Amino acid sequence: MRNVVLLFFLAWLVSSVHAEPNRLDATVSVPTGSGLVLDAGKSRADYLVFSGEATASGILQIYWAVSWECEQECLPERTLHMNFFPDAQALSRLPSLRENKRVFRPDGMGVGSNARPEIFVAFPEKKIHALLKDVKNIPENFWKYKERFILLSTTLKFSSLTAFKECDAYNFFGLFLDIGGPAKIILDQENILSKLPRFCGPVPYDEIFDVKSKTSRRIEVRSAPDVASSVSYRLKNGSYVLKLRTVDDDWLYIKSVPGNEDPYSSGTAITGYIHKPELILEPVN
Repeated sequence: MRNVVLLFFLAWLVSSVHAEPNRLDATVSVPTGSGLVLDAGKSRADYLVFSGEATASGILQIYWAVSWECEQECLPERTLHMNFFPDAQALSRLPSLRENKRVFRPDGMGVGSNARPEIFVAFPEKKIHALLKDVKNIPENFWKYKERFILLSTTLKFSSLTAFKECDAYNFFGLFLDIGGPAKIILDQENILSKLPRFCGPVPYDEIFDVKSKTSRRIEVRSAPDVASSVSYRLKNGSYVLKLRTVDDDWLYIKSVPGNEDPYSSGTAITGYIHKPELILEPVN
């Protein structure tokens, strides 16, 4: 496929001394037939806009973003959002950027219900329910406890692809139009997720807690969600844990966060069950 290559310097777009800090200076490549075109009229000094519509096959992630507005003993706000990870064939048909010998492609892109990525608009639950009405094997916890995410193998239809710079890399964002063809749930969710590109910043669906025992200096992590089960590990009070799944109102399946740092670090982590009535769980924002 022949590429239409545009050398697009954005410095001329804004001459004000008050220009945004993440000014872009990139070579833009738009494959012929992608359905998208670089829109100089909508682009600015700190982001590029590709107008038009495109279709890409890949993995759609629908997740619950969690926002804590208070400390312990309260319920967080949970809203639905999307990310999309095009497969290799789809990526070859989408725009890419080159800057300082680095190539950036939309291998992981946010997908919104609003065309502007700086406006974080959630998808209505009714819309997602309708979108998933024919999808089988959705984990019960996704709807029952509104937690974490699901991964779907499907085709995404989107428009208004935007590229903006954050964390020394280009990030991409598209406006959701629809999914095409059948959507199939991916069963090995956590394993597949570990192989997908990571986004800059905290993971919005992760719930990390600072845990303390109400009665002792240690938190008992059990082998099963039962107070009669064996204690497989004891964590110090003040340890961070990542919630992997809600079992019921009394039990959480968790993973320890080594050193109370990055839950994805290479440090040794343990998994198991913790009994909520015995603990104080404070959200770590």
